[in-house]
Amino acid sequence: MKAVEIARKDIAVELRSKSTLNLMILFSLVTSMMFS
Repeated sequence: MKAVEIARKDIAVELRSKSTLNLMILFSLVTSMMFS
């Protein structure tokens, strides 16, 4: 059961980091479009 909990935490962290990365890319695209 402990392995399942650890795996679940890892997946949650990965999803969170992926969403933040996507947000950063989107934000940089929007700012570059505004300033170009």
